[in-house]
Amino acid sequence: MQQAYSQWRLLNTYLFPGTQQDSPDSRRIQSARNDIFDVTYIAFMPWQADVKNDEALKQHELSVISRASELGALIHSQSSAYEFDWDDGGRIDGPRTGRLVVLPGFCKITDERGALLEAPQVLVPAKFQGM
Repeated sequence: MQQAYSQWRLLNTYLFPGTQQDSPDSRRIQSARNDIFDVTYIAFMPWQADVKNDEALKQHELSVISRASELGALIHSQSSAYEFDWDDGGRIDGPRTGRLVVLPGFCKITDERGALLEAPQVLVPAKFQGM
């Protein structure tokens, strides 16, 4: 099943419509990015410092959202499967580790043919902050 999923991701990449500037797809993607901005803006408003240039903040956050979606498309287009590792090293039913994951690890979990690796290959180790 994993091999079929690997091939499906590659085919999906070739069939993905281009994002020309004024296409219906680009307008839909931009609308989704604006929706994400609106939700996060409202969610974090209580902690927001006084911002003098609200439009600059919006443009910066929209560029971060845009880059994140482009990264997601790039990862999805690979024949190998990857996953983010949010594990802080503690057990769910055990004592807390006192660490907070501030940057998840990024691991390759299948090879280029879609076969599971014996152990995940850590490409970016997780970063933690003590609490």
